[in-house]
Amino acid sequence: MTCRISIRGIVQGVGFRPFVYNLALQHNLKGFVSNNTNGVEIVLESSVEAGESFLNEILDNLPPLAYIFDYNVEEIISDEKFDKFFIKESVVCEGVTFVSPDTAICDDCRRELFEKNHHKYLYPFINCTNCGPRYSIIENIPYDRLNTSMKNFNMCDVCKDEYESVTNRRFHAQPNGCRLCGPKVYFQNFEGDKVISLAADYLNSGKIIGVKGIGGYHIVCDAFNFDAVNRLREFKNRQFKPFALMVQDKNTLLKYGINLTREEEKLFDSRIAPIVIKYIENDNFYHINPLGKNIGIMKAYTPLHLLLFERFNGDFLIATSGNKKDEPIAIDSESAENMLKDVCDLFIHNNRDIVNRVDDSLITFVKDKPYILRRSRGYAPLPVVMDNKRKIQVAGLGANLKSSICFLKSDFAFISQYIGDLENYETQNFYIEVYNRMKNLFEVKPEIVITDLHPNFFTTKFAGTLGVDTYSVQHHVAHMFANMAENNLKDNVMGIIFDGVGFGDDGKIWGGEIFVKKGNLSREIHLEYTPLAGGEAAIKNPYRMFLSYLAYFNMDTGFLNDKQLKEYGLIKKMIENKVNVIETSSMGRFFEAIGAFLLGIEKNEFEAHAAIALEGICSKIINEFYEFEIYSNKIKIKNIIQSVINDYINEVKIPIIATKFHNTVAHIVLKSATLIRKKYNIDKVCLSGGVFQNIFLLKKTITLLEEQEFQVFLHKNVPSNDACISLGQVYYYLLNCEMVG
Repeated sequence: MTCRISIRGIVQGVGFRPFVYNLALQHNLKGFVSNNTNGVEIVLESSVEAGESFLNEILDNLPPLAYIFDYNVEEIISDEKFDKFFIKESVVCEGVTFVSPDTAICDDCRRELFEKNHHKYLYPFINCTNCGPRYSIIENIPYDRLNTSMKNFNMCDVCKDEYESVTNRRFHAQPNGCRLCGPKVYFQNFEGDKVISLAADYLNSGKIIGVKGIGGYHIVCDAFNFDAVNRLREFKNRQFKPFALMVQDKNTLLKYGINLTREEEKLFDSRIAPIVIKYIENDNFYHINPLGKNIGIMKAYTPLHLLLFERFNGDFLIATSGNKKDEPIAIDSESAENMLKDVCDLFIHNNRDIVNRVDDSLITFVKDKPYILRRSRGYAPLPVVMDNKRKIQVAGLGANLKSSICFLKSDFAFISQYIGDLENYETQNFYIEVYNRMKNLFEVKPEIVITDLHPNFFTTKFAGTLGVDTYSVQHHVAHMFANMAENNLKDNVMGIIFDGVGFGDDGKIWGGEIFVKKGNLSREIHLEYTPLAGGEAAIKNPYRMFLSYLAYFNMDTGFLNDKQLKEYGLIKKMIENKVNVIETSSMGRFFEAIGAFLLGIEKNEFEAHAAIALEGICSKIINEFYEFEIYSNKIKIKNIIQSVINDYINEVKIPIIATKFHNTVAHIVLKSATLIRKKYNIDKVCLSGGVFQNIFLLKKTITLLEEQEFQVFLHKNVPSNDACISLGQVYYYLLNCEMVG
């Protein structure tokens, strides 16, 4: 009797076949294991019952980087007889192949990196089947060395023995190599250890270096050399935006009294090794985040980083994306030197090509669970599983800000890495590059592409060049459906979507929306429309939005200074004459306006600058909130604005006002959800939109809702900002394709 075990998931490039091989030898099984385009196939000369028992043992002892989506055991008819168990060559066939994300150095490789007798001693690219680059180096599937950027490196005898030995940790580790045969670091006339030592000397003397990592270049400097940090801020045009810190390991954090929770430590030390946002009560880090006490920290996740720390005299490095503001990160020596020559005094280049550029992922914690703020290295391109009965192939093209792309094939929605804001030529080219690479990598042939309603988005225009049918989904509806996709929700749910701006189906700018999905989808409640005077200029200059509120509601302006009064007069005329004015229901703009007023921020340095600064001064011990009204399905804001102004005039401390404002918005969510539950008997609440990256607001909102026994659903695999739009577009179409397809 012969049985076949089919396994789909992250099973290539993670040591899965040797794991199965060794397990089969332990049980004296006969047959073979093979990679194919669908995943892994195991054929055994055994009964189905014995095959199921073997599968259970596999599932209970998976290799560290393996991730299983589904599996099957069946009896097959075969005349083939086996006298042993062996590993069969990869087979290309129709199906879905999964690609492992890039992963941090494992403990075994870290130990060997500093073992003097090991042939990979101090080798900056040490890796094995349990760690190292994956998605960033893959060109095609299946994941074999010839289909990666390692194809031009011929292994030496020692590395080849490791690669071909089924009992070795580096069996078929595609990036395998050593200082004799693998990639090398270099800068000008220097190579290897000399470059790393020179770079460390530069860091110790307060200079700035560029380092080619797994998915792109970092700009790196001593985090406590203020001249270097200020120089970096000047280059990045980044006076207030926080930087991320890199540390050698968690022991450095303990040295400074920074204690990670069990959940934070688990993720910090994981194979993902993202930037973890940690609230740190230490004024020594003010220059890292001038807007608050939330500091992003990641461990040194590559061997090259570890080698730098061995020679660096400090404890903290700033490691920020190697790019100019709003441009994609550099991935090769030429672009890095052209882009970063004005700030980097030295570069650590290497000759292993980056095929897919990936930024560092950014994570915080909400109720002891990871909450993604930027999804890239360590996560991309893992899919979200969904029930695709028609087996249609679809591409969701996302939005213009925080863009991403999502491809649906079979039951899997593959989501790209973070791409960025599509406001310049370079990022648009990166977007097209990601679209084409993912489409080819996963062999997707989209039958339809889904776009945003906004006719002037780059993504909408790009859709028109693809030669396939297009379908549009409203921006905030896509937010809601992204959350639903992650939580496997299909109906009887409300979506509370607080966001920046999105084109509404009435031609106005939405952003404070509450939807109900009960059979049909309806927009039940929204922030009342107010004029956005000056269009995009008002978004980048948030004080203009505050002045727009004053003008629209005819509120007292006695507290404004002469400059503000002059601008108020211009805005008042624009609103009265309806010149360059569009109505908006944006909650994001509401936060920005209040932040700009209370903190005197007239111009945003980066998206949501004023709102983030406002969050940074909130207090957990204040529970007061302002009175508000919801009637005629509209959230009225005039009284909230007036209450904020009154407190300001009466010299109430700004942090108290900021906290009361946040609490008010949380109570708006609670009251809206209560009204909807009463009307529709629904208690499932999906929270999405960029405003819910405000963690103070999010936690307060969850607490209020759960106290009233609402079921609250958050994003799990994608951020709540516009990076989730592509997933939501795909899921909306999937649920509605019988009607629209």
